[in-house]
Amino acid sequence: MATIHPFPTTPKTKTPGKPYYFSDEDGKQVDVLVSIIQIGAMFLTETDDDDPDTDLPSAHLLRTEYALIDLVRQADILIREARAHPDQYNLNRADELEQLKFQADKVMRKNQGARIPDHLTMMTPSYGPHFAMEYLTLSAIALVSDYALSLLRFYEIHWIDTGKDKRKKLFRDFQDGYSEAHDQAIRQLDDLQSMMRDLTSVQRALGKYLKE
Repeated sequence: MATIHPFPTTPKTKTPGKPYYFSDEDGKQVDVLVSIIQIGAMFLTETDDDDPDTDLPSAHLLRTEYALIDLVRQADILIREARAHPDQYNLNRADELEQLKFQADKVMRKNQGARIPDHLTMMTPSYGPHFAMEYLTLSAIALVSDYALSLLRFYEIHWIDTGKDKRKKLFRDFQDGYSEAHDQAIRQLDDLQSMMRDLTSVQRALGKYLKE
């Protein structure tokens, strides 16, 4: 299955800094930056292969889908904060972030629609379903990590660069972690796409031969 880039589990700095809290829709205090970091650890770290629930063909893809849902929740908190204080934040960027979540959701739904049930993947005497699941999982990782980077960029502009949240080193550590994971997913997708082009070429040649 998809190779996961080693997402950092702990910050490089021993003193990450004072937490910065927001209020969610229920009035609960949330450290959005730490939440984004924890979400990355949820879908960008290896799991115990001995656990039957995490060893299913779709397990990594499902974790990535849940990660997008959780990231959208964090985005909603930041967007709500920005709109509550329009004099302090760039509302155009908030609107763009909101539109991005709808676009990401649309792509993820297409991904979900192409998923092959686990029992069919495991019962089919062919590597085809596994290849398809690998591609879908990498696509989801690329999508969700890209969305996370956009969310982090919004956070950076409004809370890191302004000094409201002083945990700049912590922010950079995990921004880099997301970026490296995203770049690796894209490289692996490119490799799979190259393989598919080669296979398509072979299929065309075989079809031509069989018709002659």
